Amino acid sequence: MKKAIATPVGIETEHIEMTALEVSEREYEEDRFAAEKTRYINEEKFKGDRKAEYPPIGDQLDEIMKWLATETEVSVPAKLKSIAGLCMSVKSKYPKPEVL
Repeated sequence: MKKAIATPVGIETEHIEMTALEVSEREYEEDRFAAEKTRYINEEKFKGDRKAEYPPIGDQLDEIMKWLATETEVSVPAKLKSIAGLCMSVKSKYPKPEVL
């Protein structure tokens, strides 16, 4: 295995053989990187899987706002009730067209 030696700009890069220790260190780093990449993929894959299955964020928020605006059994903070009320006002102002 060879490594590149830094040279001044405009001079061809020189490649020399790596020592056994350098090769071993390089292989260790490559293995460590591959293991970290595999771990990351395994630990983060669920996020993409979930995202693909979730309904669009607008639909999620719409349902939350509807619930907040009409909820009577749970104590909903006034600020959230206010935001939900504003959303419901906009929905009333611009109703969804009826599908024939």
